[in-house]
Amino acid sequence: MDPRTSAQDVMRCDLCETAVVQMHCDSCLVNLCKACVGEHMVSDQSKKHEVVQFKLRKSTLLFPVCKIHDKKEDIIKEKNELNETIYPTYQYIAFDVQNRMSQLEKKYGDLSTAITKHGEDWHREIDELVQKLKAEVEKMKNTQLQTLQKHLDEINKIISDIKDEIDSLDVAVKSNDMSKIFKSTFSVERYRNLPQKVLPSLPTFTPCKIKGQHLSKIFGTVSSSSPTSDKYGYSMKTTKNSPEAGSSPPVKQLLDEPETVTTINTRFYNLYNVACLSDEEIWTRGGDSTMKLYSINLGSLLKSIRTKSGYEPSDIAVTKSGDLVYTDISDRTVN
Repeated sequence: MDPRTSAQDVMRCDLCETAVVQMHCDSCLVNLCKACVGEHMVSDQSKKHEVVQFKLRKSTLLFPVCKIHDKKEDIIKEKNELNETIYPTYQYIAFDVQNRMSQLEKKYGDLSTAITKHGEDWHREIDELVQKLKAEVEKMKNTQLQTLQKHLDEINKIISDIKDEIDSLDVAVKSNDMSKIFKSTFSVERYRNLPQKVLPSLPTFTPCKIKGQHLSKIFGTVSSSSPTSDKYGYSMKTTKNSPEAGSSPPVKQLLDEPETVTTINTRFYNLYNVACLSDEEIWTRGGDSTMKLYSINLGSLLKSIRTKSGYEPSDIAVTKSGDLVYTDISDRTVN
């Protein structure tokens, strides 16, 4: 029906479409006649139907949800999750990986330094061993040379005596004085018994066979390693209610399970205090007047300091600038 050329019809019931509208359901925005009110009330019992007279119906119309704007709400929700949770989490993961790479570089550097130091210790021990063996060889040589020199001196003495005998006999042969000839004595017999031969005995050097595998077991080995995955993984971070969290690096988390980096023998009878100078060095104090600085990675002693009074310190600490501070109960001082 064209409304421009025809009269307006009365409003009909939305349910039976024949009777005139008398009632209205504000909950469903449905126009009803009185006869259809009961059928409408039982048609959808999940809603609370508010049926009123048509003239008392609410003026504010309830429109269906706009699917376009509803989609925007989902987009905004996902955008907020990306900005406030996922993006800062991946920032933290990137920072954590970079931090692990830096630590890995340092640890491998410390490992190479430890191997080099161990090699230097070996060289020093080998040099000392070489000098010791050479000194023993020199001592044995001198002993045998002295024995041979003594034997040579004895032979030279006999040669001199034989020469004197020859000269004496030569005089007797050339003389016409028969009395001298008959007085001449002969001692050739005693020279016929030759001295025993002195033979030097040379020591021998028996070097240990150097095989790569055997040597590496003596020198030390490096255990194999490969990246592993943490079964707990990463946890989501959020910048909500913390605007500065996105710009500042996240706080370093504690390990789920502690691991032993090194074990240091401080040689204190009792160890009372440990103070960290840095990630690589720690100060320690025990039951005497000495405070010792150790390398964490190498486990070696770097420095020792005694208290001025000669008594044991009561406590130690390290300032932010790296100064060692200790208290001395004997004179009630902080040093």
